[in-house]
Amino acid sequence: MNCLIIMIILLLVVSCDSTPPEKPREIESTPTSTPVEKQGDIESVAKEIAEGVGNVGNIYSDGEKGQVFVFGEYHTSQIGRLQTAVMLDRLYRKHNVKIIGLEGAMQTAQPISGDWFHNAGGDAAKTRREEVAVMMLSDGEINSAELMELVYSNVEVYGIELPDEYGVTLDVERSPRIMYLIAIAEKYSFSQAQIKEINDLIGQEKITETFELMLNADPWTKKYYAAINDGSYTSTRELVEQIDEIKERAHELNVQIDTKVAEEMEETRKFFDVASQRSRTMVDYVAENLIAKASGNPVAMIIGAAHTKEVLEELKTNNLSYAQITPIDLNPEYGSLTMEQFELKNQGKWAQTDLGSLGVLLNSDRNPPPMIETASGKSYASACLASMLLADLVYSGGSINPLPDELREQLLSLPELRVDVDSITTDGYDVIFRMWVKNTKNKEVEIWGRVGTTENEANETEGKTLENKLLGKISKKQQEVTNQTENSNSDGTNGQSLKLITLSQDKKAVFSKNEDVVVTHSTISG
Repeated sequence: MNCLIIMIILLLVVSCDSTPPEKPREIESTPTSTPVEKQGDIESVAKEIAEGVGNVGNIYSDGEKGQVFVFGEYHTSQIGRLQTAVMLDRLYRKHNVKIIGLEGAMQTAQPISGDWFHNAGGDAAKTRREEVAVMMLSDGEINSAELMELVYSNVEVYGIELPDEYGVTLDVERSPRIMYLIAIAEKYSFSQAQIKEINDLIGQEKITETFELMLNADPWTKKYYAAINDGSYTSTRELVEQIDEIKERAHELNVQIDTKVAEEMEETRKFFDVASQRSRTMVDYVAENLIAKASGNPVAMIIGAAHTKEVLEELKTNNLSYAQITPIDLNPEYGSLTMEQFELKNQGKWAQTDLGSLGVLLNSDRNPPPMIETASGKSYASACLASMLLADLVYSGGSINPLPDELREQLLSLPELRVDVDSITTDGYDVIFRMWVKNTKNKEVEIWGRVGTTENEANETEGKTLENKLLGKISKKQQEVTNQTENSNSDGTNGQSLKLITLSQDKKAVFSKNEDVVVTHSTISG
């Protein structure tokens, strides 16, 4: 039997997620808050803002030092983040919530800055700026807190993490918890029929089925295996306890554990233990800094769902009222980033990397700060805004020859972008032009773009509020089945397709380093 188990263990390789550290940032404290005057009924407010897009969970209303709206999310859920953005927008407009604490960003005396975006393109570009921000959120390039920072100049988003804690990553070759459970299951008294079935499965190279049989035969390992698979452990603290219980069971049964597996188990325990400490760190920063900055108004907090239970406990300990809210589509099969795309975001890169997108042209090999503060983030947004402004001019009947002085000034003033105004040409209502955009290494990249207006939607964007735009994006994503069906055309290179990128409800574009690819692309407008 021992040889059998060794064979199985050698075949087991389960990958684990890792989270690279962010660049450390200077931290400065503000005085601890004093009790505030009684605020509105937190449960009623939570239900109001969550209508149609969120679910209200635990409520605690006896805190005397302030109110915190806690939004738990899966970081891969694009549609969930759109729904959270709707709720943040409602909190801002109706309940004066302007301070947001953000997991994943480092503590600093200053909020994350979106000042560069607030006047990009001038007053006339306000609607288009909002659409660029909504597009970036919908594509998974920014989060809901960053959207609020970009759209509203008086919203302040603060990092609530410490770099030494956030920088602890988990990089193991396999799942040590499963490896421990298999070793424990070896001690179980299998029946002769079960041993025969195990041998038969191995002979057929049905490794997954072999694992399932072994782990489910022993009632003890079956319980823990099921908990690992279905996520029954709802907090990082409980995951630490789970690891300790598995280790204790192995010790009781005198199970021999491979040295490498034991080391990886310790690394996993450390990772979850630090994650638990991160929950306390985040709440402490909110309680000691952000509540005071809010001047009597509630505060919002954006965290990963795994932190929720501990965060709520810590908020209560800090005498703060809270409302736990999650988007309706917390972790949907549709409207989510793939794990490959999420890993790109973890590396500080752009998630959307289809041919024809800006992301595939701008990604590089370093880990920059949060996107909206980087040159590449500013450049990405500016390129999209420039595309929309040019398409608006041509669709409205304006001429690019000569280019209106007002538009010329708008284009030349956009942050971290150089537009070759002499390159601008038209093909019907499509606009073709050259620009230089910063990549994630802060290097300029020459890019050609073609942007057009979808005629049947061209008159549907005016007068829409931010909430309307967000709800429109949510509705479209909810209509997606498996993979979003985009109009695409051959770019004539290597047989690959050039994806048509949606900039806003009425604007679509393609981008390439190759001028001919863009010039010969089929017409977008119409």
